[in-house]
Amino acid sequence: MVVTGALLYFLFPADILPVIMENALAKSNSQLRASIKGASITFPFGIKILQARFFLKQEPAVLLKVRQALLRPQIFSLLKGKLESSLECTAYEGKIEGRIQVPKNGVKGPVKVVARLKNVDIGEYMYLQNLLKRKISGKISGKITYKGAMSDPGGGIGDAHFIWTDGLVQLSEPIPFLDFDSIDFKKMDITIKLKKRSICLNRIRVDSSRFYGFFNGTIDLERDLSASRLELKGKIRPAAAFMRRISKNPAVRAFLTRHLKGGRISVVIFGSLRSPRIKFM
Repeated sequence: MVVTGALLYFLFPADILPVIMENALAKSNSQLRASIKGASITFPFGIKILQARFFLKQEPAVLLKVRQALLRPQIFSLLKGKLESSLECTAYEGKIEGRIQVPKNGVKGPVKVVARLKNVDIGEYMYLQNLLKRKISGKISGKITYKGAMSDPGGGIGDAHFIWTDGLVQLSEPIPFLDFDSIDFKKMDITIKLKKRSICLNRIRVDSSRFYGFFNGTIDLERDLSASRLELKGKIRPAAAFMRRISKNPAVRAFLTRHLKGGRISVVIFGSLRSPRIKFM
């Protein structure tokens, strides 16, 4: 194995490797295509990828950009008959590390992924902002586990836990009398489960300068992600300083009289991901 690795390192033509990887992805998922600027075999036993971009077949927009990635097969797993590789990746000013396990029958079977994200800048991920038609920013760290076919990622199962810090989400429609056109927060703690094309948001906790809130609910996935149906329920507790500022407005005082109970306001967020709506209970 060592001799084979050495021969590949010195003799394998580097210009062919990106093409091989692009074709392998196209075979595993007919809806995805990739453009890889450079790839090389590293010693011992690894593949280094430079400036990879991934696209949905029917869209010109870049789905995902990776500045650099390193894949290393796990030797002990190979000896046991398992195709498993470690992953080290830099993307969107952050780092992603994890393991990918491919079944013996190739990438058409269920793939297992365990990944950790550190300080990924969601504001640099323009595909999501263009999809939702609004500004989003902040840094995301966390862990993802997933098992499913590459040909149908939404049909798999998995769970995730994210910490989103110093974030901002622009609202699809402003709430003028509450002085809201976006939600900024110091920290958002998110726990997710994926099953049968549905994302279960078990817990979302938001710590903002304006309020503290907690939510739970579901997102039913559609082929067009922007049309996925959203239903969240939760309560927010306005911050004292924010309450003092907005309560000078008579319309706001009337709103608070109707909806503020026990220091909290009940909220329902529903509709599609692209056009969510907010209802105060």
